[in-house]
Amino acid sequence: MTPMPDLAERLSHASPRISLWQRTLLLAPSADLGNMNTRAIYIDYALGYFTITIVLNFLPVFAVRLGASDLLVGALTSGPYLVALLFSLPAARLVADKKRLIHSLVVAVIFHRFAFLMFALIPSVVSRFQAEALVFTNLLSGIPFSVLSVGFFTMFAYAVPPEQRAHVMSRRFSIGSLTSMLGLLLAGFWLEGSPFPFNYQMLFLASSVIGLGSAWYLSRIRLSSGDAPSNGSVSPSWRARWAQIKGQRRFVRFAVCATATNLTVTMLTPLYPILLVNRLGASDGWISILLTIYTATSVVAALWMDRVLRWWGTRQTLAWSGVGMGVYCALLVIAPSVASLIPIHIFAGIVIIGFSVALPNGLVEACPEENRADFTALYMILVNIAVFAGPLLGSAFSTAFGMLAAILIVGVLRTGAGLLFLWLES
Repeated sequence: MTPMPDLAERLSHASPRISLWQRTLLLAPSADLGNMNTRAIYIDYALGYFTITIVLNFLPVFAVRLGASDLLVGALTSGPYLVALLFSLPAARLVADKKRLIHSLVVAVIFHRFAFLMFALIPSVVSRFQAEALVFTNLLSGIPFSVLSVGFFTMFAYAVPPEQRAHVMSRRFSIGSLTSMLGLLLAGFWLEGSPFPFNYQMLFLASSVIGLGSAWYLSRIRLSSGDAPSNGSVSPSWRARWAQIKGQRRFVRFAVCATATNLTVTMLTPLYPILLVNRLGASDGWISILLTIYTATSVVAALWMDRVLRWWGTRQTLAWSGVGMGVYCALLVIAPSVASLIPIHIFAGIVIIGFSVALPNGLVEACPEENRADFTALYMILVNIAVFAGPLLGSAFSTAFGMLAAILIVGVLRTGAGLLFLWLES
């Protein structure tokens, strides 16, 4: 009796009948688990970042057009991060079970993209308080956002071998930067040529549908049984958690450095548009050109970041990226014209992508294998605090010392926060 061939043998014989686009888009089975996981991570990020970038950039504009006050626009921006602060630890409990990790991520993506659909429906189903309804819906989206934030880093550590993580993360950011640039260009053309509010409604509806593709590709990720044990369902006490944290000196140092750097990165957020518009008189066209140059540079730079990480290591890459981001602030202050910002934004695209690629890699390295989800949740809580507080501090510095002095202060703080990474264990 002829033995039944195994899956790998059958797939190898069947592969000539599978087209390249089917293999690329994971529309056909694959015997290479690592390659399948990597492609799924790439396509998930391409679709997700394409839609999320559109929503993040145009949702505040949509709110203003619906009559939102400055306070409501601030709540729209900060609300999801505040909700994520409250739900990060429950999210860690949800994704701690490795057997249910992918399922939890898929469900979170579906609910998160459902919020985009609600954005589209609000002008049609809500007659009064439309801006308030928009803020409330975005606030609720912070719940699945917290699951995705904690769950992705946990999944990434299981799905990608350590020696491939820097390469995968750099390619992931390069693909995301490219698709986000494409998304912003297409969205701009559509919004300009269609009437309000139909243009925004169709934009958010399309973002919801396209973004759901992330759920399908996340469901294609397979975690091998030998990567790490599943955590138990019993939540440890706060005293036990604190004891675990104190015992992980490498994680504590990384969390301190990352929180300080994220704080200084977001401090520039309210100052940058004021500098461009009020001081340098940049038009919408110039702003679009600068953002496109910055994004294009990030795409190219991300392709080389895995090599930089191999040469310098995570610690050195983060440190010198922080110094570079400080120099970027100084260059903004001395820029004499809008045109002079072109080389400055090329420089920014290089140094900021170094930070963006190296930081997740550093988190995966710093988190212990046991209770990885809990440590990731704690890290996300600190990051969300920094992202929320940074713009407020930047505005406070501008009020107290003036805009240019505030940007210089942010640059000094960025440099110091970056050099803190040299304190990490190599």
